[in-house]
Amino acid sequence: MIYNQKDKSCPDLKDSVYLTPTSKDPYDPLQLVCHLANRSGKNREIPGKTFIWPERYNHKKFTKIRQGEFWCTYDFANYAKQSWFRKWKE
Repeated sequence: MIYNQKDKSCPDLKDSVYLTPTSKDPYDPLQLVCHLANRSGKNREIPGKTFIWPERYNHKKFTKIRQGEFWCTYDFANYAKQSWFRKWKE
C-alpha cells in the first residue's frame, strides 16, 4: 500500500507533489530517489542541486541501502554520457 498508508515513516503517494490535490506537507519523489541513489553509490553530481531526505521518513528500510540499488534521473538529458549507452543501437 503506497497511497493513504498509516506508516508515517514511509513516503505516502498522496503527499507527492505530482498529484493534485496534494497534502499540506508534500514531497518530491524524484528528490527522494536521487538522495537514495547518492547513498547507494550511484552518485551523480549535479551542479547547484542537493537532494535532501525529509527527517519524517525514518523507516528502517531506508537505513539499509544496497550498492547500486537506486539510480537518479534528475536532469538526465543534460549530464548523461554516451558511453553509458554503448550497448544500445544508434
